[in-house]
Amino acid sequence: MAEIRRESLLFYKYLCHKIGTQVKVRTRRLCFIICDIQNHPLKRNAFTFFPEISSESKAEGLNLNGSDVDIMLIDIRFEVYESESEAVHGRNVVLIMDTEDPPHCFSKLRLHTNYNRSKRLLSSELYKEHNLTLVRQAAPKFNSIHGPCISDYKERYDFATCLKCTKWISQAQPWIHRPRAAWPSADNIEKIIKCGVLFVPIGCKESSIKKFQWRISFSVSFHSTTPNFYAMHC
Repeated sequence: MAEIRRESLLFYKYLCHKIGTQVKVRTRRLCFIICDIQNHPLKRNAFTFFPEISSESKAEGLNLNGSDVDIMLIDIRFEVYESESEAVHGRNVVLIMDTEDPPHCFSKLRLHTNYNRSKRLLSSELYKEHNLTLVRQAAPKFNSIHGPCISDYKERYDFATCLKCTKWISQAQPWIHRPRAAWPSADNIEKIIKCGVLFVPIGCKESSIKKFQWRISFSVSFHSTTPNFYAMHC
């Protein structure tokens, strides 16, 4: 028992040295939360009014060698709905999910207007290329597409511009009733559901129509409860 305790303490000290102490991890995480609330330099130029969500290891307070800064921006010019019956037309472009052909966790998005009833698809590839053109004008160092993201020439920063559905979609309903031990709590599950889901501009690699597919992401939902999770385990 004493040997296990000694090895555990040594491993703990090693992690503190490589990643940071609990205080440092929490401080880094708080800094990213503050940055999400305020405007990032890129947002002030190209996407001023887009809500921002920090993601991946750095946003979680883990300062790992070689890891980049990953930011998700929510494109508020679009609104995604699961069905035409839910669609509400206003100032934003309305898109309807089409999950008949894409694999699990992917969807096609159809443009829905009074004149065009979901006959045209929004290409995730063309969407990224259009955003890259806008970003280059505001910040020339961001000049390439890396997966779903726009990256700088040093590949230190990745920005993924996403679309949002404000409701919890049918594909994710089974998750609500999944057996779990402690986390997330019932209150956190309710918060997660209210956040809805995101659509990231990248398709399934094996698909022949991947340029029309969007990956379904729950980052915005789980991001809202991450501090509570770490508070329980740190």
